[in-house]
Amino acid sequence: MKYLCLEYQFSHAAAPPPEARAAFEESMWKRGMYVFESVGNEGPESTTSLQFDAGHVTVAAGAIVATPVPLAGVIVFEADDLNHAIQLMSQSPRMRAGGGAVEIRPIDDERVPRRSSR
Repeated sequence: MKYLCLEYQFSHAAAPPPEARAAFEESMWKRGMYVFESVGNEGPESTTSLQFDAGHVTVAAGAIVATPVPLAGVIVFEADDLNHAIQLMSQSPRMRAGGGAVEIRPIDDERVPRRSSR
């Protein structure tokens, strides 16, 4: 099953060293897992949001949802089950540094539309 993990970093915590992050991502890649890290995330103050309502699009400055902990990274990977996903994400340098949190969300492959080959 595929999982979407959202990593958050508490403001009082230092970011993990880049080499620790690279080693973690490399270990995920070697397991055949896709990793996308949003390095350099500038935070909600630099966010632009699109809102759709009744056929109209509104562009607004800022995040739609304010969170007390800023989003620091996004990882998508495949794991055997939720317990396996928890085990893998507990090895994240951000978690090891003691200044972050992770949300793990299953991705329902059946609901993801497939693109036809052209």
